[in-house]
Amino acid sequence: MRNIFSWFLPLCMLSSATCLQTHFYPLVFIHGHGGNLNIENTWDYLIEKNLKQADYHHFGKIWSETSNDLQNNSLSSRTVFQFGFYRENPYQYFIQYSNIGLIPYKCSVRHYCGIADSIKCSNSTMTSYAERLSITISNILRATGIDKVDIIAHGMGGLIARSYIRWGGGKTRVHKLLLVGTPNNGLSQSTYSELEKIYNPQYNWQQYGEYIEMAENNYFDSNSYLYWLNKGWYQFTTKYDILYATIRGHFNPWKSSSTGNYFKSDGIIDDSSAILKGSVFNGIVYAAHFEHINFPKDLAHRFGYEEALPTSTYTALVIKRWIIGNLVSHARRYHVQPRLQNRKGNAGLLFSIRQGHPLVSIVQIYDADNQWLSSYGLPINQGSYLPKIMEDITPIMPPGRYQMRTTIYSMKNVLYNKLTWFAKQDSNSKIGSPKANLLKKPNKVTDEIHAKFVVSSNTKGMRYAYILDDDDISEYNVSNKITLKSLNRGIHTIFIIYSSETLGDCEKPLEYTWLITNPMKSPTTSPKIRKEILIDNFENYTVGRLKDQGHWKRGSHDASCGPVIMTDAKRGKYVRSSSCFWSQGVVREYNFNFNYLRSDSYIQFTGLITSGSGNNAGSLLHIYNSKDTNQGFLFGYVNCLYDCPNVNHQTRIMIGPGQNLYGDHLSPARWYDFRLNIDWTYSKKGRVCLQYKVTGAQIWKKDSKLCNKELAINHSKPFDRLKISVSGISARLGAADDIIVYY
Repeated sequence: MRNIFSWFLPLCMLSSATCLQTHFYPLVFIHGHGGNLNIENTWDYLIEKNLKQADYHHFGKIWSETSNDLQNNSLSSRTVFQFGFYRENPYQYFIQYSNIGLIPYKCSVRHYCGIADSIKCSNSTMTSYAERLSITISNILRATGIDKVDIIAHGMGGLIARSYIRWGGGKTRVHKLLLVGTPNNGLSQSTYSELEKIYNPQYNWQQYGEYIEMAENNYFDSNSYLYWLNKGWYQFTTKYDILYATIRGHFNPWKSSSTGNYFKSDGIIDDSSAILKGSVFNGIVYAAHFEHINFPKDLAHRFGYEEALPTSTYTALVIKRWIIGNLVSHARRYHVQPRLQNRKGNAGLLFSIRQGHPLVSIVQIYDADNQWLSSYGLPINQGSYLPKIMEDITPIMPPGRYQMRTTIYSMKNVLYNKLTWFAKQDSNSKIGSPKANLLKKPNKVTDEIHAKFVVSSNTKGMRYAYILDDDDISEYNVSNKITLKSLNRGIHTIFIIYSSETLGDCEKPLEYTWLITNPMKSPTTSPKIRKEILIDNFENYTVGRLKDQGHWKRGSHDASCGPVIMTDAKRGKYVRSSSCFWSQGVVREYNFNFNYLRSDSYIQFTGLITSGSGNNAGSLLHIYNSKDTNQGFLFGYVNCLYDCPNVNHQTRIMIGPGQNLYGDHLSPARWYDFRLNIDWTYSKKGRVCLQYKVTGAQIWKKDSKLCNKELAINHSKPFDRLKISVSGISARLGAADDIIVYY
């Protein structure tokens, strides 16, 4: 086809996506529904215990009126705020007759939002919770000089944040959103009954405000509040480049009690209500909704900080590693093989993990009568760990038999869950653990692309290994110095694992996160001029079979028929598969090297599939390493596999071996332009976003299912080959034209 370079826009201009994460963003914590103002202390424990260690300043509580007192550019972007929505300043009690708010649909409940005629809610002078959040965030951005915040919200606070994003102007002001125990799909009537028992007293204005909004009932234009909030949520957040994830709890303290009859929940929020489609991950942990719940007396002994969502080490590490560190931990069950060790009468659980990236191990200790004694949350990653947890609770553990339940989590799933019996001997001797700390490390924010770390320890004979971001663990080394060179700009996290010949393995890794704002450049190096490269537009080939013309070689099922060069008065020449019984294909390869400091690389082609019968028609572009073809990913336009209806002409990407994802359904017999945008700066692996448009149109559309997908394989071996395949079968034919790469 001719005149294919008629226009070009970089990725940042094609959408409102953030090309690089060049800042630490302020953290805004939001509490949930409550019956008294103690609810504003929901996040106190987690923030004090975990985020000060991450070099964040704790501003404390903030309300919509007090936020007006913030001075311009007076605070660091690494500041933590706790937003209270039930009042506007600390001198008030509850401000009654308010609600989550902002929904643009009429409510059928007469007293909704506390006035007789709910239709007049929009004219009420009472500010909603979401409006108070909007005021507060505007002032936080002004005070920190940053354009976005990260939000961590518990329970109903997550709905307030989502309402602000969807209807209150937050779409361009929120970077990441973590929803912890949030009823994203509504509350059932049985849940209301439990809430009334827990949060006593209840207020009528809450029942005619937030309760109506959280209900599954169709109170708003024949649908529920959550229906309207969820409708098109993924497409909306994708458009504005907002990442979100959920955490749900699986400790229901009433499941063995007569007061409750549902099991998969955190005691208040059902499992199915907390999950939100399109999330980066839907995490799960053995924890109840909230630590201040008055549990049934027969279960009170089974509760500690690790058994509550807002205080669990799991939640804290998700915040530190995903919200701050820009990592998504993942692993498979067979990667984790703990084993119990009894040394000098003190039990310890040895972990040895060489693959994947687990997040945390939560260990619970019970006596022989199943009475809970203690819980521990232990950060982990790849490497070997030997927590000495018994030593801390020896005074309450006389000699005898005990139980240890060990649960290992990634952000996405449970990797290991086992109850182990062990014998506690009469011994007060302590094993001791190797201790280490960082003597030297990069500044928290730096423009230096090289990083140097020096570790000090309390014993001799130490060995060290490290993990950078989500790479695999390095080899152990006796040197206490680690040097990292030529790092990409953006957020990085290093995990340092260590062991001693005399004291054994460490209990948890050293962990440090820092930001590289701009890599240093040599003044003698001229910048490379980047432009689109046309790999093929088929204009230089002879009409007829494509095989052996130019760089095109046979693909699959080589026979007398196969893809052919066609000509069209408007398009010029293009390639189309032929009408064979078996799928016929041709392929060609192109050599290149991506610049992994770029966030705006892309690969593009034009494709079409006819509406005839048959399978496996379409065009695929496969990016891989020339020496390891398993290290690769692909995208294309295909009919879905094996006997799908003719309407299922779909976009497709494979983000890693065996991980196929299918996107939007498109119209057959119509030419589309497809572009796979690649942001190599996201995490360590990069992420992709597939866009398409009808050929000739000016506006690209993000695929509603295939955007912001993180690659499942990293580029430790460079992606240096592009393989292009065109195939078809029977009467269903695939066609391709104008293959372009921009790297």
